[in-house]
Amino acid sequence: MGEPARKEDMLVTLRVADLEAIVQRSVRAALAASEPKAKEVLGFKEACELLDASAPTVRRWTREEGLPYIRLGGRTGGKILKFRRSEVLAWLDNRRTEG
Repeated sequence: MGEPARKEDMLVTLRVADLEAIVQRSVRAALAASEPKAKEVLGFKEACELLDASAPTVRRWTREEGLPYIRLGGRTGGKILKFRRSEVLAWLDNRRTEG
């Protein structure tokens, strides 16, 4: 009797669809690993860019339309606004109109 087959010497039969699925998963994983991660906490200017809106419009949306933000600085330290990307995108999705 011969030696047991080594894993690297084994021949495997796959359907084309299964092979395509394996390749697609591998490519997606490689691309996801190579993409820079989006910042979760945005400054005011970055939030304006994300929303493709002017500074006065974003300020108005925080005051009148419920755009979620984080205010830093308290009463005496100024008015620094930060935004969570996920909350801004969720707010935007909720404003989507049918039509």
